Amino acid sequence: FADNVIAAANRLTVLDKNNVERALTVLAVVQRDSGDLDLAEGTLNELKQRKPDSAAAYVGLGMLQERQGNLDKCEELLWQALQMDCNNPDAVHGYLQTRHRSVGDDAYPAEIEKVMALPGSWRAHMWMARLLLSKDDADAAAAIYRDKLSGDTIESDALLMAVADLVQNTKHDLIDELIVPRFEPGKHHPHIGMAMLQHYHMQAKNVVGEELLHQM
Repeated sequence: FADNVIAAANRLTVLDKNNVERALTVLAVVQRDSGDLDLAEGTLNELKQRKPDSAAAYVGLGMLQERQGNLDKCEELLWQALQMDCNNPDAVHGYLQTRHRSVGDDAYPAEIEKVMALPGSWRAHMWMARLLLSKDDADAAAAIYRDKLSGDTIESDALLMAVADLVQNTKHDLIDELIVPRFEPGKHHPHIGMAMLQHYHMQAKNVVGEELLHQM
């Protein structure tokens, strides 16, 4: 229903003066999904002009290139986005998705490692842990989680990605070790707590689950 929210997306650019990047990104997505690729490109170029360091602008332009079948240009733009913010969720997901399609399953781990090597990277490590879990290599995945979920500051998104994948793969012992001691209701994303409630429900740990629910 992109056509139905064009007016609202335009209105957002007027109202959301404190977050120009968000407003223009939303508008560009609506324009793209309504089929007006030229207008979407113009909006993203405006964003790039107003915020030259905006990774979101390059992600959006990359997705436009993908829509037009220009995969090489798409990957180039997504890689530029990663140079600006190697943990931008859309940049990481978009780049790895396009590279996976290009290189296939066997070469895919090397593509994740390429993003992992960027200074300050942590999100790609979560993707590697996800891949390792899918290959039943829980020990290697756990080593990544222990490394990236240690320290004084833990990214909420890192906890969210970890717990979602661990619940899906029924690694309850790792959830108890890695997620339970670190999750703080009110500080971290509530979806982490929802995944933990599922974790407790799957094990019939109803009392502990009720305690967590009340804390949340």
